[in-house]
Amino acid sequence: MAGLIKVLLALREEQLPPTLHVRELNPYIRLEGTPFHIVTTRQPWPSALKTGTAARPRRAGVNSFGFGGVNAHLIVEEFQPGLEAACAEAPGPELIALSARDPEGLREYARRLAQWLAKVMSGSGAPPRLRDVAFTLQVGRDAR
Repeated sequence: MAGLIKVLLALREEQLPPTLHVRELNPYIRLEGTPFHIVTTRQPWPSALKTGTAARPRRAGVNSFGFGGVNAHLIVEEFQPGLEAACAEAPGPELIALSARDPEGLREYARRLAQWLAKVMSGSGAPPRLRDVAFTLQVGRDAR
């Protein structure tokens, strides 16, 4: 949680805090010629929205290494208002995720999805957007 709070504060304050406890860089880490660097002093981290550039949104990774061997990595990206509308208007390919415990279950799931799509596409209302169907199939699944 401390790492996540640190990233959120850095985004809000538009400042990169220095990396703690770095006194001397490891000589085996070669960062020359890469876009990476170790932040040893506080540095500005302005939002692309405020600078008026076409830069990508600011992103940061947060790692957590548990004592019992559980590891987690979280990527945090700044919110940029208006991007969701631009993305929603731009049609393109979408990933339709289908999964099941066995081949028979997968076939049954695909059959039910095809039936549902045929039903809603032949209805009088507006058909669902492909990106909405793809999103629901990726995040709206039951874990069983």
